Amino acid sequence: MVTITLTEFNRHPSRATAMARREKVVILNNGVPEFTIEHTPPPRSGLARLVAAGAATPPRDVASVLPPPVVLDVDIDAELAFVRGEVDGGLGV
Repeated sequence: MVTITLTEFNRHPSRATAMARREKVVILNNGVPEFTIEHTPPPRSGLARLVAAGAATPPRDVASVLPPPVVLDVDIDAELAFVRGEVDGGLGV
């Protein structure tokens, strides 16, 4: 633990943050501890940063996020051919 005065902190804040990366820093105001600075490592991912800030909620699990597969009772290739006019009576000109 390192102690510095409030005046020193105000004059050299970057020095205080550099010290805080190594160990806890206590800022003294008239010889009385008033503030502490401790380094907190950043979260690993962007999502973790958003979750920590309260701006995002992680997915509950992968299965709940994926939609169910779409099952069609129509032959899509035949419908597209009809719309493109590739079959007699289609919409194509």
